[in-house]
Parts: sequence; structure tokens; C-alpha cells
Amino acid sequence: FAGYENFAKSLSAKVDINKYFPCLREGTPCIAKQLPALLAAAWRRPSTSAEVDTLTALYNDFSKDGLNSDTAARTIFEAVVLSHNFLYRSELGTMQADNSFVLTDYELASALSYTLWRRPPNDELRKMAAAGEIGKPNAIRPLAEKMMNDPSAKAAWKDFGGQWLEIGRIDTTTKKAAPEFTPVVKAKMAAEARDFVSEILFDAPEKTYKALLTSDYTTADPALDYIYEAKSVSGKTTYAQAERRGI
Repeated sequence: FAGYENFAKSLSAKVDINKYFPCLREGTPCIAKQLPALLAAAWRRPSTSAEVDTLTALYNDFSKDGLNSDTAARTIFEAVVLSHNFLYRSELGTMQADNSFVLTDYELASALSYTLWRRPPNDELRKMAAAGEIGKPNAIRPLAEKMMNDPSAKAAWKDFGGQWLEIGRIDTTTKKAAPEFTPVVKAKMAAEARDFVSEILFDAPEKTYKALLTSDYTTADPALDYIYEAKSVSGKTTYAQAERRGI
């Protein structure tokens, strides 16, 4: 928990607090008025009146204890970030008549956004959730396809590919017998791994797991030609050795 606490303190110290509470000079009424928008963005769902009242009362207590408005507001910001509503994504859903559970539109928006974009839902997704459009029959697939066509998806899946293939290990690898294995080459290899996953998922003729494992080319930089004993052409290198395939 100490790590989360330090993160919250660091974040609250850096933010432009007037962006979230532009009327801060008004004190407690401003906090009560602005909290719903902040909580909706941070917690990825509308807040309840009880949640707003609790945080507003906390701000009021801080003010009574002598904290100035800026410090009190930043402390409230910390509380928002440290809440389980921020730290965890809800997938509890709502109970149906048959005792099954169905995810809410807000939960679906978060599930889609974190899965496909690796980030919180944007304004468009939040608006769709508020209108109850995401949970409608046959709504998920076209929405997911639209999201996968967004540049954010490609960046997210590059990042996923890097984590999945543990490319961080490249940077800590040393090869004393290979002086050409420089930091530049390491960076190019790391980029190759991320780019290859993205290439297969988004641009290859065959966007399948099989292609990921059996492709006869890679997305290598010319700096890696000596490794593959082949020339990189337009960002792609066709393997010279038949035994080289995919990742």
C-alpha cells in the first residue's frame, strides 16, 4: 500500500488542481459541485451522492483543521486516487431475475478500453455507457472493431507484445564476444519485437496466431541485418534460414 500512497501523493502534488476545482476560492461548495465530474473520470462510472457527500465532508474537516484550500483539495485528490474504485476495475455486474449477473455499460466500457487500448475509457465510451448503448444486443463486436481501428489500439498491442515477450531482458543481456551488440542494436531488437506483434495483428494478410508463430519475415531495422544475414527492405526482413519462423 505504501507504493500506492506515494504514487497518490506524487500525483496530487503535480496536477493543476484548478483544472479540477476551478472555483476553489469558493471552498466547500466548489468541492461538492466539481467532485461528480472528477469521480466519473477517475472511477470510470457516475458517483453516488453519498460518495460525493463523504469526500465533501472530508474537505470541510480538513479546512476546519487549518489546511488551506489548495492543500485540502489535493488531499481529496489523493483520497480519490487511493480509493478501491480507482485502483480496481469493477466486474461485479448487476443481478438479474435468474440470479445471473450482467456487466453494466460502464463496466463494459472499462473492459473494452483496458483490453483494447490499455487505458481508461475516453469521453466517447463514457457517453455511450451513459446512454446505455454498449450493453445493447450485438453492440460489442462493431464497437470493438471500431476501437481496434483506432491508432491507440496499435500502440497498446505493441506495448503488450513487449511485455509478453519480456523484451526488457534484452537491455540487461551482455555479449562480450560480440562487440557489435551495442545499446543501439538492443533498442532496435526491442522495437522489432513490439513492431512484429503489431504487424501481425494489424497489417499482415493473415492476422492469426499461426502467422505470429510461422511468419517467414520480421520487422527488423537494417542495424539487425548482421543477425539475420539478410537485408531489411522497407522495414521488413525475409528470413534467409528456413528454420527461422515467427517470434
